[in-house]
Amino acid sequence: MGIIEPGVYRLDFDALASAGFEPSSIDPRNIHIYGNGGGMLPQSNEVERPDDLLENAIEVVGEADGSFDQGDFILFYAEGSDKYVWNVESQLLGNEQNLYADTNYYFITVNSEPGKRISSVPNLPSSTFSASSLRGTAFHEVDLYNPIESGRFWLGESFSSAQSLQTFSLPTPDVPADRSVRVTFKVAAASSRPSQFTLQIDGIDPIDVLIGEVTIGAETGNNYRFVSQTVSVPGSAMAGKDSIDITLQYTSTDFGATGWLDYIDIDYDQAPSLNPNVGRMMMLVDNTGPGEVAEIQLKNGDAGYRIWNISDKADIVSQEFEVNGSNLNLNLDASDLKMLYAFKGGTQTPVSFASVANQTLHSLNPVD
Repeated sequence: MGIIEPGVYRLDFDALASAGFEPSSIDPRNIHIYGNGGGMLPQSNEVERPDDLLENAIEVVGEADGSFDQGDFILFYAEGSDKYVWNVESQLLGNEQNLYADTNYYFITVNSEPGKRISSVPNLPSSTFSASSLRGTAFHEVDLYNPIESGRFWLGESFSSAQSLQTFSLPTPDVPADRSVRVTFKVAAASSRPSQFTLQIDGIDPIDVLIGEVTIGAETGNNYRFVSQTVSVPGSAMAGKDSIDITLQYTSTDFGATGWLDYIDIDYDQAPSLNPNVGRMMMLVDNTGPGEVAEIQLKNGDAGYRIWNISDKADIVSQEFEVNGSNLNLNLDASDLKMLYAFKGGTQTPVSFASVANQTLHSLNPVD
């Protein structure tokens, strides 16, 4: 099953039939799904990694009677080739782009043994703090150029005297006015004279990022220079918008200079609120630690929602909650960081099956 975007996916009777199964003849309790989540394998052999495919905990609705009927379906959480990353040093939630693939694969099988299932975790009786905001993330990164035609470092959109200004919009829903959005960006330039990028975001003063010169065409030395920086945008500047517009302008007195955007990575505070039309990933970060229990009140919800703790991608659990009007109230263990995914029935993405043998293999150059 080829997965591009993270989220909860749904497999129904017709989907299984299209994959070559005979759904009416299988015992749904023996369905298994395997996959190792998003991200790249570590470069170093010393870094621990799974030595095989991991079985993932899934939910099979209607499996109790031992038959897979029309109306029964499978729900499972899956990630694309990229992955979320928590940076301990910067205390920012970010993203790691996979340099080698844009699709991640999960595998389904049926055998004679019961499969791994998502279990429920009850609400804890009391809490030690109230989580007034959670974390969300968004990023923009495309691999278009490799100036030295070597290595793993690719660059995205280019800037020149002919096209010096570009704007990028990224989703940042429900940012409280008293919290903030952290924007991390990385840019590069090849210019025989010092040049600069100017970052413009509503609500903050323009920020100039200076980049040193390089010797164009030299056989040795730097072919380009790059700079990264993180800026904070107050939630009050968002003015109720569910996205942030980031404009970059490149200037150089060398009219043959080229600038590039590498990536924009965003970590933002979001109010505990739900969108009925899409699933929402939320990370509990602030105030977590040994012995802590977080009280979270998710607004705009109802009993049709499910909240999965996806901190361990292979051992996902379903968090129970209480419904109070349009609020979902839950107390959960906050001894460490927790990543939650909230979704409502009917909003899951259908799965498309693909044969790896039928995929077009291409070079490592994404442009090709």
